[in-house]
Amino acid sequence: MFPGISSSEVLIILLIAFILLGPKNAIHTGKQIGRIVNEFRQSVQKLKKDITDFPDI
Repeated sequence: MFPGISSSEVLIILLIAFILLGPKNAIHTGKQIGRIVNEFRQSVQKLKKDITDFPDI
């Protein structure tokens, strides 16, 4: 899943975050993190496309 982190470790981190933030805030925070990750992926894809489409000099 993540480099250097097993899926059980990710599950433990998410469980701790859920306990610390509470159910309402954990869901809201998860949605925000999802949006940020999605925007980052789109930016990286656009950058890759711009680099490959850049004309050779």
